[in-house]
Amino acid sequence: MHVRNLTALSLMLLLLFTPFSQINLNDVENDSKEFTSGGALAFVNDVPSWQIDDEWVYDTNFDVTGLLSQVTVPASVSTLTGETSEKVVDITFHVLDDGTQHLVYLVKWDGDYTSGNNGASLDGNTGRLDIEYEGEDIIRVSDLATISSSYSLLVEFAPWNLGIFSQELADMTILNEYSPPLESRDFPLSLGEAWYVETMQVVDGSGDSDYFEVDEIDQNGAENYSFQVSSEGTPSEDSQSISYTGCDDSYKINQWNESGVNTGFEWYCPAVRGKAWSNTYISLGLEIDWLLKEYNPANSSSVIAGSNPGTRDIRIDVDPQFPAALPGAHEIIWGNYSWNGGPNPNTNLQARWEIDDGVWNINTDSSGNSFHNLSVGSYDDDSPSTDDMGSHGFIIWDPIQKIVGVRTIILDPDVVAIDLAARVDHLIIERFRGNDSSFLSDAVGWNAVPGDLLQMSLPAQNRGIITSNATEMEVNAPDGSVIRADVPSLPAFQEARVIVNWTVPMDQDIGTVSLSFEVDPDEEIAEDENRSNNVGQFDLYIGRLPFIMTDIADDVFTFENVTFDATNSFDPDGGTSRCEFRAEVDGAEWNAWEEDCIWEFNWSDDGEWPVDIWVIDDENDKVHTQVTATVLNRAPYLNLSAPENIIVGEKITVDATDHGDIDTITPNADVSISWPGTLCEEGAAAHTCTFTPSMEGAVIIETIATDDDNDTTSAEILIRVLNRAPSLANLSVWNESGELTTLDGTYDVLENEMLILSGEADDSLNDLNSLIFNWWLDANVDENLTKTTTGWESSITTSFQSSGLHSVMVEVWDDDGEKSEKLEFEFMVENVAPSMEPLAQVLPIWEDQVTWI
Repeated sequence: MHVRNLTALSLMLLLLFTPFSQINLNDVENDSKEFTSGGALAFVNDVPSWQIDDEWVYDTNFDVTGLLSQVTVPASVSTLTGETSEKVVDITFHVLDDGTQHLVYLVKWDGDYTSGNNGASLDGNTGRLDIEYEGEDIIRVSDLATISSSYSLLVEFAPWNLGIFSQELADMTILNEYSPPLESRDFPLSLGEAWYVETMQVVDGSGDSDYFEVDEIDQNGAENYSFQVSSEGTPSEDSQSISYTGCDDSYKINQWNESGVNTGFEWYCPAVRGKAWSNTYISLGLEIDWLLKEYNPANSSSVIAGSNPGTRDIRIDVDPQFPAALPGAHEIIWGNYSWNGGPNPNTNLQARWEIDDGVWNINTDSSGNSFHNLSVGSYDDDSPSTDDMGSHGFIIWDPIQKIVGVRTIILDPDVVAIDLAARVDHLIIERFRGNDSSFLSDAVGWNAVPGDLLQMSLPAQNRGIITSNATEMEVNAPDGSVIRADVPSLPAFQEARVIVNWTVPMDQDIGTVSLSFEVDPDEEIAEDENRSNNVGQFDLYIGRLPFIMTDIADDVFTFENVTFDATNSFDPDGGTSRCEFRAEVDGAEWNAWEEDCIWEFNWSDDGEWPVDIWVIDDENDKVHTQVTATVLNRAPYLNLSAPENIIVGEKITVDATDHGDIDTITPNADVSISWPGTLCEEGAAAHTCTFTPSMEGAVIIETIATDDDNDTTSAEILIRVLNRAPSLANLSVWNESGELTTLDGTYDVLENEMLILSGEADDSLNDLNSLIFNWWLDANVDENLTKTTTGWESSITTSFQSSGLHSVMVEVWDDDGEKSEKLEFEFMVENVAPSMEPLAQVLPIWEDQVTWI
């Protein structure tokens, strides 16, 4: 069983029981607290009076994951921490859109927050994220309603934690304006009170950023916010508390939007005249927690900044004749102006009843007192509730010293001397379901399911203007069980509460159950002038949790949408359902509310990604499941470029710089390149490859890109290596004595001297062996006298039979018919004189004998 002490304004009574059929009264727990209002009462829960130089200092947790999720490069960050100062800098006038003039506080905010060293990363670099925060609020004096709130953010990232390299991510200003002003507190605060505000909200973003689309947050439209005072006591959330130790009597105000989604909370602390803890969601995806650390009130003594506000030495106390009045009634409003412990006499002051445009000049007497006879009028306010017709602040202020005093006057058409009421509209029900708890309200619905523990706080209030006598409360369970508890004497507008715990039986039927409670059931207080509201009854709908059924279309590549489909979910107690989806990527949380229960989302990195899905029925019952989306790595892309044709033997460069990995998590080293089978001048891993083809024909170059997930992409490019004409080299002339030389290009040889002519040819490898040397042996005498050889080397023998100038020419052909340059050898052939062998001895011959010599 879970029991929580919820403090009432006067007395808390605890009724603990199991099912209603076994309702039992256990020990009654008395927890009394003194609250005062009016002459003998000080209304500490009423609207406070601020002064210039009042300052609140907050420990601040600044969650910017939603902001960084909009950055156009990979980014992540832990929650930033720092201190924030809130300070009243002026009290002045402001004219609303409807033309009415209001006294307002001008409040300045200033804060510096940091992730700490290595607490953030941006575009693959680890470092420090710093934010400078400046804000300005215009707050109405009469009820602390917000007229406008603007803030400026300077976001900087210091890679490697070095400020010298800091880069500005954003310098932007966001302005929020509300018409009518946003009343997030409906003074005087009381436990269980609920109200709502309909306002036109204008959001205007301006500034510069290379990473955010600042203008995209602009909006202009109607907003509907609901509020409820759900707890009182020491501010605490999830075992965390504030460091300021003087706020034990604070009020927790929950806030919801029109969809029933909780959009923050505030612990209001009367002792410090402001918030002790504020959890706020603001534009651009920012969530801020301000936790009170110090309060430094102006014009005060005996202040202990971390625990005690001391005594306000200069102040104007406002004291109406009655805390509530009938519409149109007259009542006297007294003021007392104190100055450092004594009266501030004979001072011109201004009394303001701004709801009716009332402004009057009044003066203090010798005792510092002043008064005004006020006709309260009959205007309602902009925060409708069931408590009253309207509640408006009456202001007395010193326009010279800028000192204000303010007090709320409640307009109640049913105001009487004593009116005990069973305040169903102040009912507080905290529902515990598993490890979660939530407060029920009109915004979220008054619903439960079997197994829920409901902690119900039943209020009895004296709505009259004089103190009532003690009496009893009678509680009637749905099964007819009845139990009574004491209700103490209640001053004007004060409450006592009975707390009842009920665990919904597992076999409870679907449908509505009722609980009623009656204040003064025996009608012992004859002075109660309105018995029609002594009985309160409320209904709870007991339903069933919806069944969640999901389908997921995954196994897709990065940047392709994964579809999550929960349309087959159903609600056993009938009705329709809607869905909430949540995914977290690099510390940034993405939420989506889909009426059709279908959501599409994509990831920039591969992996197994968890996604939380909630199915929410008409009663705001929700069930949760977590699914895993499988996202496949997208292989790197690679595009090659090179000349289409190249002459064999010339250098060519293949370019692979057009590559990348769009889902990389290491942007500065996203892809490595290799060139299998090719010897590159730049090396094996460069983004370009230069080489010299030695053979003609089609050459295919392969390149492989490997990403940070070791996925590869291979690309090939075809290069046509074109034939080139062969060339001649190393031509030489030899005789039997060796190689001949020449100084003028003409070789001197003899007639009939045997010469050896040789030469070499250069061509592509696949042509060398098929080259044809063609030699013209005596080109200027007989062009048809030729010799041919095959191969890249050639050697022939020749001689010249006549003296004079002779020419030998040589040319090389390849198998494509390409020819080299035709080269020429010139020879000067020297005549060789004839010679004759000596005659042999002639033998004797006969006369007339014929002989050959």
